[in-house]
Amino acid sequence: MLMVGFFENLISERAIASRCEDSLSLRAFLGYDLTENTPDHSSLSVIRARLGVEVYQQALEVVLTGLYEHGLLKGREHGIESSIIEANASLRELQHRNTEEAYWDYVKKLAAETGIDPDDTKAVRRFDKKRKGRKTSNEDWFNPNDPEAKVGRTKDGACDMVYQPEHLTDLETGAIIRAEVRPGDCGDREELSERVLEGCQSLAEVCEDPMQEKVGRSLTIDEGYFSVEEVCGLQGEGIRTVMGETRTSRDATWPSNVK
Repeated sequence: MLMVGFFENLISERAIASRCEDSLSLRAFLGYDLTENTPDHSSLSVIRARLGVEVYQQALEVVLTGLYEHGLLKGREHGIESSIIEANASLRELQHRNTEEAYWDYVKKLAAETGIDPDDTKAVRRFDKKRKGRKTSNEDWFNPNDPEAKVGRTKDGACDMVYQPEHLTDLETGAIIRAEVRPGDCGDREELSERVLEGCQSLAEVCEDPMQEKVGRSLTIDEGYFSVEEVCGLQGEGIRTVMGETRTSRDATWPSNVK
């Protein structure tokens, strides 16, 4: 059912459950006949959490094995990229880790000390946005409804509770080799070599290349992943790194005859 959600771009478990219940072809694919009830969205959530990461890793390797057998996985040239997704959690529900004080109560108390009516929501919001020394540190604040979500920047630059999904991809075929949802405050370069080598190890088993003589020949990254230590670690394992050079103005620094 999760595969159905991925391939049909269904972004919620309710939508996945509804689609699988309604479609005759999906019922057949899942092994349900017309008289059987397909799993409810709440069951889908519970079962998914119960299975654990190990089961999903095994499922990924089954898919990669099928791709390799049909020539849809090469495993030589890799690329890695991360993104940002908003968590299902609100900044207004933050609590202080030590005092358990709610963030909004904390802000209203500060506003009252400066003479602002704490019951004037709009005025308190304006005060919070502009107050000097404003800092929402993940070391001090967390959301009790989603403790793993972190305060960070969304794609449009707004501050919100976020996660950071990351994919390691076979550049020759587009197959996803490794996927992970990392904390929203993690840097791309942190433990980069470890994550890439884990993906290469899985590929070695799938591609029957235990010495990793064919898989993991190169890794393409952007400048956000650059770290001397991590790059040296990758090159020490025989993985060539390809990274674009950071330029503030390409037209100003490149010769006019270079396209």
